[in-house]
Amino acid sequence: MPIVDPYSAIIAQQEALIPDSHLIDGRTEKDWLSFLSGFASLVNFYNKDNKYYGNWRPFLLKDPLFLTATIAGTPFKQLHKLYLNTVRNIKKMIAVGTGMVGSLFNQLFDQLTDIFMYIKQWIGFMQSSNDKYALKSYVIRESTTNISPYFWALNSLRQNLFLNPNI
Repeated sequence: MPIVDPYSAIIAQQEALIPDSHLIDGRTEKDWLSFLSGFASLVNFYNKDNKYYGNWRPFLLKDPLFLTATIAGTPFKQLHKLYLNTVRNIKKMIAVGTGMVGSLFNQLFDQLTDIFMYIKQWIGFMQSSNDKYALKSYVIRESTTNISPYFWALNSLRQNLFLNPNI
């Protein structure tokens, strides 16, 4: 008859009861935190006159953990694929000489502006918290020194193209 070590049996039982980070559906903690911050935007609160006064998303995104998970959950691959597809279509239109390039450039400008707005929103949530952490310092510094000039140059280019009567 085999001898059972009660200590290792208890350890094995405790390990079996600890949930795995990769559950049956394959979601990680990052996925759940990102889901919760998205879901919080659906939970509304109202003022004393029963008028919409906001949602719970800002409360969650002040927390660096939720904000980091939300940033990580941003569909960058889809956004990049859409960007590449728009650039490819612009190149095709230019090669063919079709006059529909203007609407594609507007799509491209809108897509790039959306990326800047993501970053602006993240910075707003970061600045609403007094917590100090590396991601906050990095994003604010990089957006101020490197990203902001590109945003203003893009807006200037778009405005100049819009105002030019030849285009």
